Amino acid sequence: MKKYVCSICGYVYDEAAGIPAAGIGPGTRWEDLPEGWVCPLCGASKDLFNPVEPQKGPENGTVKPAEPDAVSERDGGEEARGLKDGSGDEELRELSAGELSALCSNLARGCEKQYRAEESALFTQLADYFKAKTPVPESAELSGLLERVGRDLSVGFPQAEAAAKENGDRGAQRALVWSGKVTRILDALLKRWEKEGEAMLEHTNLYVCDICGFVYVATIRRSSAPFARFRAGSSARSKGGHKMMKKFAMRNLRLCTKDCLCLYVCPTGAADTENSIIDRETCIGCGACAESCPSKAISMVPVDMPPQQPKEAAVLNKLNALSGSKTAQESIARELGRSTHSPALDQLARALEKSNRLMAEDILREAGYMLPQSGNANRFLRSLLDRPDYADVPVEAVKRLLELLPANEEEPETESNEDGKPDARPERWRCTVCGYIQEGPLPEDFTCPRCKQPASVFERISEDQA
Repeated sequence: MKKYVCSICGYVYDEAAGIPAAGIGPGTRWEDLPEGWVCPLCGASKDLFNPVEPQKGPENGTVKPAEPDAVSERDGGEEARGLKDGSGDEELRELSAGELSALCSNLARGCEKQYRAEESALFTQLADYFKAKTPVPESAELSGLLERVGRDLSVGFPQAEAAAKENGDRGAQRALVWSGKVTRILDALLKRWEKEGEAMLEHTNLYVCDICGFVYVATIRRSSAPFARFRAGSSARSKGGHKMMKKFAMRNLRLCTKDCLCLYVCPTGAADTENSIIDRETCIGCGACAESCPSKAISMVPVDMPPQQPKEAAVLNKLNALSGSKTAQESIARELGRSTHSPALDQLARALEKSNRLMAEDILREAGYMLPQSGNANRFLRSLLDRPDYADVPVEAVKRLLELLPANEEEPETESNEDGKPDARPERWRCTVCGYIQEGPLPEDFTCPRCKQPASVFERISEDQA
């Protein structure tokens, strides 16, 4: 008897056990499952399962999924042979209007998470502006969407993952894992539609996870995507006489279950407000509310956000290629929904449009636009004041954002030596625990600002690696 694992959520179908609750008896072979059978956890089709092959170990038997089959021309393999080798040496391209729209909606989300309502509204205004500037695709067909999805899976993601792994970019790897899972489920849905047509959504609906963009077919709404994970907030409470970190408490209203334990432990009353938003002015950053919250809806956030982590060009190239593909798919899906008279196809198109937008936001976030206060975001806003191709951009919104969000990092200065040539790059160090990169000297008492590890865990990055 064999086992098969879902490449989307990790569910394992065991032939020996079957699924008696679903009418599939023990001993039911994989080949005997109905053609339309889907993963009971995430709804993935059978072709998204891989066989689990035994792998003998020195102590006990372990298993691992078998390697997936080679990509066919139908999935974008033919076009892959014409792409660049992924060396990362090509110049970074300019973002399209669709990508700029996703970039601004991503920054709007970042402001929303920091309770910056005005800034979020201004970035949303810019996102709508660039969305209106996005050209209408020449062709809006499901076959074109499926071709682009196949190309992402066969070329875009493997190249981006390789670049992120080579450069130790764990943030990019995280974004690629999540968006890769979502892309595979979109591929499965499009192929199901090819076979079933409108019958696929008969007596059921499509739902999109607002967090990761996962799309699933169901009769009822789930609370979250089947593989979604929420990171518990960490506390910055002072212990043992140590100085408190410069942080303040922030409540995620979507996760809050109204247990209100935070109100009893807050020493200043900052957690007790009419709108449920913790008062930054009276919060002293003790972390007591975060420690007591049973739903992990409160996190401790730095008052002064740290500088954006530098990104290598090889990683940025591949992330930008994927963000361009996702926003192109978003445009195709939007136009497909506008042009169809089928309610079922319109529902599918709207789900694909939203899912691709969320993936594009996540990828662009890891491409250097994590924080609205970052130097990259500041440079982007300043560039909009002198862009002939976007001469009618809402200038007042841009200027107001520059006023409200000063950059949290200084502009890099280019120094020259006596010959007038730029000096060599400063030495760079990488944290072997979390991947943080420190530019310049590494003092003995240095502590990683991300994972708090000492200088001894850092390794120097050679010029070849840089």
